[in-house]
Amino acid sequence: MQDSTRALYAKHPEGAETGDMARAQRFAKTVLYQDWVPTVVNPTNDPGPMDRAKFYFHLVVWVVALALGATMNFMSKSAMEDKSAVTTESCYDAVAADNTCYTGISDTTYTIAILSAVATILGVVFLLGGAAWFTAEEYRKTAWLNTLITFLTVYGMVGSLYIFMHAAAQPTQGFFWLSLFAVIFLSYAQILLYCTSAKLNVLMLPRAFLPSIGASVQFVSALAISSGDFKNTAGAEFTDSQKLVAWLAPGFTFGALVVMIVLRRTTRVVEAGKGVKDIGDFPFLRSIVLSLFFTAAVLSVYKLSFMTVDNNDSSAYIFALAGALFNFVILSVVFVPGGDAYGLESDPAAAGEDRFIG
Repeated sequence: MQDSTRALYAKHPEGAETGDMARAQRFAKTVLYQDWVPTVVNPTNDPGPMDRAKFYFHLVVWVVALALGATMNFMSKSAMEDKSAVTTESCYDAVAADNTCYTGISDTTYTIAILSAVATILGVVFLLGGAAWFTAEEYRKTAWLNTLITFLTVYGMVGSLYIFMHAAAQPTQGFFWLSLFAVIFLSYAQILLYCTSAKLNVLMLPRAFLPSIGASVQFVSALAISSGDFKNTAGAEFTDSQKLVAWLAPGFTFGALVVMIVLRRTTRVVEAGKGVKDIGDFPFLRSIVLSLFFTAAVLSVYKLSFMTVDNNDSSAYIFALAGALFNFVILSVVFVPGGDAYGLESDPAAAGEDRFIG
């Protein structure tokens, strides 16, 4: 049986260095190939040449993803307002009542793009800052930071996907390819970060990742519904009650995620000879978290009922369906008290403090 993650990274002598600035300098030296410290970028404790190459590869993936994602989102409005090659037949948006073709994205869609670019930038900044400031062992325990990074980068990916869906249906081919590669790199960077974080047994990793996806999808959908970008089959805006439900779904998901982080942090203690005592040992507190997630799932089902397949915007139903599916995937995870049910713990008895989902 392998040593626990904590023991693995505690044996690294430099992990005990004091002084936050000293650790930041060590990360800088790692980047400059002058030293090595295991971080979430590459948690390997005893690096060889290939491990250093993987460290740089991870950094390059995020830099490319950031550059492509920020570029496509910031330029989305101007890129998709080029009317020179647009005809009524090639129109990618709704046809107005007077049969003239509307070209370009709405202000709401551009807002989603700007928020995606800003979220991605902040997520990468926090990722690099966390890698520089925290050792691998410290980052493993800093669930709030990983959750923040996950939510920001996941929203950046989901928002970029929404912009890509618009770009794929319009005639400016150059912007289509830019948005396509941006989504590919953002998706891969996100999964790569998840895998290196899982190697560290970062606390609450799956329970932060899945709700972040669900909340992001529902948030984008709620913005489009409330602004009138998504309309019903008759071409009219949804009712105020339906718009409220559209906002409540991501609100309950995000609220549940925040409450879960707070309760897990306040209830998680290690008892000698008994292992970890966490929120699973407090059923009444746990019921609050599960109720919030369950309510979000129920609301997403109702939302799906009025976001029909024959909606005026093809992406409307897709985002409503994806949001509902992710909410039920979230339920399948949060209702399980421990990670061993999903093969996430090879030895729950030995994992002790290192459990990152239970």
